[in-house]
Amino acid sequence: MFSLFSYDLYRTNLVKNLSEINEYINKIKNKDQGRILSNVGGWQSHDLIKDNSTIIELVESIEKHLNIFSKEFNINKTFYVDNIWININNYKDSNERHFHPRSILSGVFYVKVPKDSGMLKFYNPLGNIIEATLENKVDKWNEKNSVVMLVKPKENDLFIFPSWLDHSVLPNLNKTEERISFSFNAKI
Repeated sequence: MFSLFSYDLYRTNLVKNLSEINEYINKIKNKDQGRILSNVGGWQSHDLIKDNSTIIELVESIEKHLNIFSKEFNINKTFYVDNIWININNYKDSNERHFHPRSILSGVFYVKVPKDSGMLKFYNPLGNIIEATLENKVDKWNEKNSVVMLVKPKENDLFIFPSWLDHSVLPNLNKTEERISFSFNAKI
């Protein structure tokens, strides 16, 4: 057997000084009222300006991994982070199903992931067809027959995926702690 099509998710754990990153986030949050895009509740910053050593170092680390992952697509050009922003989700805050147009790769870096703070949810582009065809016929769901896949993040986790892959973030069900992440888009 061989695969006809594949949707890869790249995952690595960056070893970052999260207290320094949290200081940076607090400075931005105090200056930026935020915006609403895919977020349901919570706070999302506007696109960040890469003018601070903390964000510059984070972007450089992300770009290193973008260029490792891009080899899987046989793209031999250098990827760069086009835009990056902060997400803070409190109790019951989430991100609706969406994708990232006008970029090739997208991803998320997790700064704070308390217990029960919500998983990443990815949607199979052929989900409706699979669901209609396999309804009540599958004994065990896996990556070959599933309509959705859930991924549980940890602090310092970096995820990279094709920008066209629909995804959402489940609600933060932790009543006392917020989930904090950076999301980004990459181009060549």
